[in-house]
Amino acid sequence: KIRNIGNIEMHKDLRDYLRKYSINNHGDYYDYQPKSIDEIVDGSYQKTDFGKIFVAKKEYLPGYYHGEIPLESFLNQSPKTLALISKNDEIKNLNLKKAVFIDTETTGLSGGTGTAVFLVGILFFENNEFRIRQYLMQDFNEELAMLSALKQIFKNFEFIISYNGKAFDIPLLSTRYLINKMSDKHLNLPHIDLLFPSRFLYRKDLPNCRLKTIENKVLGIWEDRIGDIDSSLIPYIYFDFLNTKDARILKSVFKHNIIDLISLVTLTAKLASYIENYNEINLSYNQIRSLTKIFFLKKNFNDAEKL
Repeated sequence: KIRNIGNIEMHKDLRDYLRKYSINNHGDYYDYQPKSIDEIVDGSYQKTDFGKIFVAKKEYLPGYYHGEIPLESFLNQSPKTLALISKNDEIKNLNLKKAVFIDTETTGLSGGTGTAVFLVGILFFENNEFRIRQYLMQDFNEELAMLSALKQIFKNFEFIISYNGKAFDIPLLSTRYLINKMSDKHLNLPHIDLLFPSRFLYRKDLPNCRLKTIENKVLGIWEDRIGDIDSSLIPYIYFDFLNTKDARILKSVFKHNIIDLISLVTLTAKLASYIENYNEINLSYNQIRSLTKIFFLKKNFNDAEKL
């Protein structure tokens, strides 16, 4: 059930996935013609002081629905409410249009100095649309270019929104900057990690608080995840790409990353709605208790009593 890709063990699930996407048992594509990344996803190469990096580009209009919620609902929230759910008072004075949502794909899921980030996806609002930019490191010698490009664009943002980004994505990126002797000060922004309020509100009502579970049970998202690659297989897929240089295998990784990013937008709006519209929402007993605790912690006793 396992074969080797260099020093990487490949499990049966991944082998089946590769076969589905026209790869034979020897790791070769049946047409033997590798495709470049710019043939697979829309994007272009960005020049940096350390060489060029491929940046995939995608845009969504504010009225685009992801599950049951339009993306523009994020912009209708109060920064004070986001400060409340994130327990970070710095957020209440910031501009929501200067938020950056971030999600990374890596060569391993455990983190540490041996783990590299090969795809960084960010989502932000600009020129009346939500824009996604995905920075792909096609080989390890492109890491400096990727980090440099990220450093440049982060100058436009005031705060970060992620899912488990405080413990994983941002520390891992900071480590990569440190290893490459580059400053990571641009990452030191106020940060809303949606994992924590999600756990606070849903952990007693849901089997787990994985983003996919939250999407399905809270946001009404399931169709977008049909055929989605499991995140545990993504490191193996990347190493296979390094061996074959055929970007077709990465198409599903880009899609997976995009879904994660737009889910963060609608999840932020959903979590904020519990605070702002709690009288209009059918809350579970556990959610009522959790919201009451939030209001008490902020000495908002009137709302706590109403619950």
